[in-house]
Amino acid sequence: MAEAKKNRPHDKSGLLKRPAHADPSSENINLAAIRTGLLRWFRKSARKYPWRQTHNWFHLVMAELMLRRTRSDQVQSVYETFTKRYKNPARAHGDPDGVLDTIASLGLHWRNQQILDSIAFMSHTYGASTPKEQSDLTEIPGVGDYCNAMIRSRLYGDRLAAIDSNVARIYCRITGVPFHPEM
Repeated sequence: MAEAKKNRPHDKSGLLKRPAHADPSSENINLAAIRTGLLRWFRKSARKYPWRQTHNWFHLVMAELMLRRTRSDQVQSVYETFTKRYKNPARAHGDPDGVLDTIASLGLHWRNQQILDSIAFMSHTYGASTPKEQSDLTEIPGVGDYCNAMIRSRLYGDRLAAIDSNVARIYCRITGVPFHPEM
């Protein structure tokens, strides 16, 4: 038995790699064990980012928008500067040129406009207040199901699955389902 485990392929995270041809229905997948392993790995290996420490809903939305198609290490200093300047959407909405200057180094001009649109919506809808628990955060431009689930779980303790491409990649690796980044 120990020999069989020793010869099983693993990736750098220590999670079992299933062969690409594996049929996900052919064997039971122990999701509880996978969850436990991922949480153990995260506690040991997680990088310290400021958006993981905040409960400011506006800052959480901005982090998610800034992180789109951009490495976390690149976003960190921009996020820190942004959150020191702008505590709520009303304040950021009053300074669109300052917002653009702050996020310019992240590139992706389509995202910069989306951030301004999101700030305008949040400012008009919520002002300096936190959304009520029953608010539909997916109405905010740029906020989809993943971002909504992540924010609701952080703000209100909702038990929602925040499924992003990294989660999908792990699922596909475990089940043998082909991964398509835009799925």
